[in-house]
Amino acid sequence: MFNKIFTSFSVAIQNIQRNLFHTLLSIIGVVIGVAALVTTLCLIDGLENSIRETISDTISLQSITIKTKQYERVNGVRIKREEAAVLNPEHLKELINNIDGIKSARLESKINERVHIAHDTAGTVVQGIWRTEDEKPQQELLAGRALKRGEDGNVAVVNKALADLFKLKADSLINRNLMIEGQQFKIIGVTESEKHSTVNIPLSVFAGLHGKENPPEATIQAEKFEEVDHVKDDINDWLDKNYEAGSDAFTIQSSKFLFSQLSRGMLFFKLFMGIIVGISVVVGGVGIMNVLLISVKERTKEIGIRKATGARKRDIAFQFLSESVTISAFGSLLGLILGFLAAIGLAFIISKVSEVSFHAAFTLPTFIVVGIVALLIGVIFGTYPAMKAARLTPVDAIRYE
Repeated sequence: MFNKIFTSFSVAIQNIQRNLFHTLLSIIGVVIGVAALVTTLCLIDGLENSIRETISDTISLQSITIKTKQYERVNGVRIKREEAAVLNPEHLKELINNIDGIKSARLESKINERVHIAHDTAGTVVQGIWRTEDEKPQQELLAGRALKRGEDGNVAVVNKALADLFKLKADSLINRNLMIEGQQFKIIGVTESEKHSTVNIPLSVFAGLHGKENPPEATIQAEKFEEVDHVKDDINDWLDKNYEAGSDAFTIQSSKFLFSQLSRGMLFFKLFMGIIVGISVVVGGVGIMNVLLISVKERTKEIGIRKATGARKRDIAFQFLSESVTISAFGSLLGLILGFLAAIGLAFIISKVSEVSFHAAFTLPTFIVVGIVALLIGVIFGTYPAMKAARLTPVDAIRYE
């Protein structure tokens, strides 16, 4: 069996060499189509890796978030809940004490607000913060100190971006007064900047200002990534037991969920782009079918002689299918190489233009896709010429001029 297959492909290669120019013309479409497909897949995989790295840098893999659902669906209409469930520090401490596998936790709530220092005003994000002792501050301190656990006074920690808005140095802000909603806060610390200016105040104080409009969001860190799902299930059970509306009053998400959603979105994007780019691969397959039909016509007498000496229909059909698959595989290989080079070049250009580190990703699924494409093109577009050759009668084929 293997000898027969090897012989068929050897003969196929010899026939291709005899019609090399026609063969090269026929595979141009396949080369371009496969190259476009490989380039697209490599760039999409690179984009997915880049997004994953960004998420990993901003969100801990062990994190679980609990958000209050402020709206519900009534008869298909989105309506604000009359009494939304709120997770306060006392509840969060009880939750931590009753669930194993939790490393640390933080509660925070935020709102965009005007703040004043002396006679100057700036727009910023005001955040109410409560954290456990093991939860480290998210930004490095430049001056002063961070908010302490359970701190309950009118004190604030600002970041450097806010200091820049007021054209003040970090050290000079310590012990200055900051006005929020007519209340005076003493600045006790300055941190490194995030993407925007922020003011952090104790959550208990924030609740007095905007608590009803902005229920706090909890971020819980599991001790191990492997325990995230177990901790998440325990949180659901605890909420069901301790809140009238149960866990349905909250939205509970983990970083695993985000990565899962990302993978689904990127898979849909790959399939969508693959279908569009696949049109050019189909055009290449039509080119292969045309060159094989020409080959059948040119080798009609040869086919007749082979049939007269005992060759069966399936032998003739298999011979032409072998040629089709060989041509398709050769074109796909060239397209694979060209696609890799194009992906590297385009990724380099994207990195330079966007000034963001971006690299094309070469994955095993890409190789598998190219292999399947090569096989499908060879079989699908080689079947008709192969069947046409197999149906020729020995007498008519030998008489053909």
